[in-house]
Amino acid sequence: MASGGEPVIDLMTTFGGGKTHSEIAVYHAGSGTPVDQMPGMQEVLDAAGVEGLPADVSRAVIVGNDLSVLGSTKA
Repeated sequence: MASGGEPVIDLMTTFGGGKTHSEIAVYHAGSGTPVDQMPGMQEVLDAAGVEGLPADVSRAVIVGNDLSVLGSTKA
């Protein structure tokens, strides 16, 4: 299985663009729950050509309205 990737992902879409649904899916994908207990996940992995999900993921959830992906505080 490949490793690495970006530690922070900034989702920018218009209202109704699916940000929250994407965030919930990624949160659950990194939960350590077995793939066979998440309906539809195996199909997603197969379509992406990924063998499985990582077993040890540290997750953090923040409200980023006042934060910038560049590390500064927004006005």
